[in-house]
Amino acid sequence: MAVPVKFALDLLKKAGWQSPEEMQKLGDPPTQVAANETNSNSAPPSKQ
Repeated sequence: MAVPVKFALDLLKKAGWQSPEEMQKLGDPPTQVAANETNSNSAPPSKQ
């Protein structure tokens, strides 16, 4: 079942989400969560 995007945006905004444009208007710096968190579960290479 498909849901129009306008409804999803309304739900997100009610939950406290802000679009990048709204955040720029408020003067908040963008967050860089993806740069700080890795998606790797591998251990560093061991010295042999």
